[in-house]
Amino acid sequence: SPAVTDEDEEVIVTIWATDECKNTASTSFKVTVVDNSAPVIVAESSRTVSLSIDGVAKVFAEDFDDGSYDGCGPIGMFVKRMDDGPNCNYDEFAPAGNDNAQFNEAVFFCCDDVSEEPVMVQFRVCDDADQDGIFGSADDNCNIAMIEVIVQDKLAPQIVCPANLTITCEELAGLGDLQALSAEFL
Repeated sequence: SPAVTDEDEEVIVTIWATDECKNTASTSFKVTVVDNSAPVIVAESSRTVSLSIDGVAKVFAEDFDDGSYDGCGPIGMFVKRMDDGPNCNYDEFAPAGNDNAQFNEAVFFCCDDVSEEPVMVQFRVCDDADQDGIFGSADDNCNIAMIEVIVQDKLAPQIVCPANLTITCEELAGLGDLQALSAEFL
């Protein structure tokens, strides 16, 4: 029957042999299962991302995945930008914050990323070979793919105009007053 083991657990295998004269012999040996193979990454080569109304796009690592797998168990997925990225004024991963230069569960893009040039990200898939419950720790096996991300802003700007205002000539002394008045509505 198949041996079901945990990583690095020794299993004693015993082999029995019988010849035609009904003589039997056996031998035993230990087998240790070790995971030395990194997961196989199946990922997109590029992805287009649209900014939301607040000018930020959050893309989860799993969104880049197209069927990655590992032969020995479950996998964890992480993503980071290859550049440090602009300061998009978001802070979702406490306590370290959104350091785009470190692998996280998601990566962020904002208005400063809108360009014809793609933003390069690294998509990392790791197993838990050392069985410490943390994917991607020092003794785990990981694999990395590079993905081009095109960031687009497809939402038209919106403007909210103030209510109509009637000003008499006496109320408006000069152009400087008009500029001060317009500052009130900004």
